[in-house]
Amino acid sequence: MSAPVSTVRVILSATCLAEAEAALPLATGLAAEAGAALAGVLIEDADNIALALAGAARFVDPAGRMLAGLDPARMGAAYARDAARFERLLARAATAAALSWSFRHTQGRLAEALAGIAAPGDLLVLPAGPMRAPLREIVLAAGADAALAPLAEAAAARLSRPLRRLAAPDLAQLGAGSVLFSQFEAQRLAALLAGTRCIHVLRS
Repeated sequence: MSAPVSTVRVILSATCLAEAEAALPLATGLAAEAGAALAGVLIEDADNIALALAGAARFVDPAGRMLAGLDPARMGAAYARDAARFERLLARAATAAALSWSFRHTQGRLAEALAGIAAPGDLLVLPAGPMRAPLREIVLAAGADAALAPLAEAAAARLSRPLRRLAAPDLAQLGAGSVLFSQFEAQRLAALLAGTRCIHVLRS
């Protein structure tokens, strides 16, 4: 961990390395704009692991070849590799931006893990949907905390993307490439992530 440590964090949460890589530039920029520390969290999501270990699950590599089934030891080793790479990428990005940083690797259900990590004032960056989709717009949700508006405006300017204000909570219209700034509600988080394909920036 680097020092000095800010009291407010931008927390990039991911369940695999690809998610972390795709959202790290956005999270780093937000931390710089907010004067916050940059935190990374790799979560071994219990639901994803249960699905992967199901007897009927089949896996195909990028070349289209069928892979042998996974077992807990192989999945644990894969998560450990992702965690090490995520931490290195995070440290490199934070150092380049002169940000304090921290990293943790944890297990559990995504929504429950984040509820236990986030503190008041933190910003959570949560990738969802296709991870390699280019960012195309910044969206500010209706009723969002007033502190989110200047961050959304700064992100739109930095990324040269349009800023749109969502007058009604119609999340179905948001797709891959949208970045939605809204409030963190622990009890709704699982449904929010399951029902959307955009990147979320949530204020705790």
